Amino acid sequence: MDTILLGLKETLSAIKHPILCELEKPLKRSKIEQILDFDKLGKNDEYIALYENTGWVHGSKLMNENYVEFSSFGCLLDFSDATSLYYLKKKEKYLFKKMPFITNKDGAFVVVDLDEKGESYGKLFACPMGDFLFETSDNSVLITIYDSVKTFIQTVDECYKQGAYKLNGRLLDIDSEKERNISRELNPKSVYWK
Repeated sequence: MDTILLGLKETLSAIKHPILCELEKPLKRSKIEQILDFDKLGKNDEYIALYENTGWVHGSKLMNENYVEFSSFGCLLDFSDATSLYYLKKKEKYLFKKMPFITNKDGAFVVVDLDEKGESYGKLFACPMGDFLFETSDNSVLITIYDSVKTFIQTVDECYKQGAYKLNGRLLDIDSEKERNISRELNPKSVYWK
């Protein structure tokens, strides 16, 4: 995972991606595990490695002029904000043991399944019907979008390298067809790209 994250950082550095100026400090593994233990969430190594490597973006920077897109789904949340959102919504049945992971300035979200006993442990899910984290209903449905945290990072890196994502200031111009082809290849188990 460290090699994959290093490759992504090199890609982002080469294009002078503004997200590099917005990143929070990485966390210690023990701190991440302590929080995951408290809520009996699985200690997914890829998930933990992501936050050990980089703190990602504080939620306050997602709703103002500092917003910067990292992928077509938005920006990775820092661990503190992801955890806070989890506590606010953890009683929602369809979000059982699913940690907020990515969000955009409109509030649409992607979550990672941290239920070690579940069949979808480690997979990333989106709500394709335009639902938002604070505006969900009993009919809200999540579908798999990335097979794992690792394949998410690989997919984003390849989207930049192959031109599916091109910077346009702090936002992305997205070639949806290229993104779909790259994502489908790297995430064959995920329903969203089929």
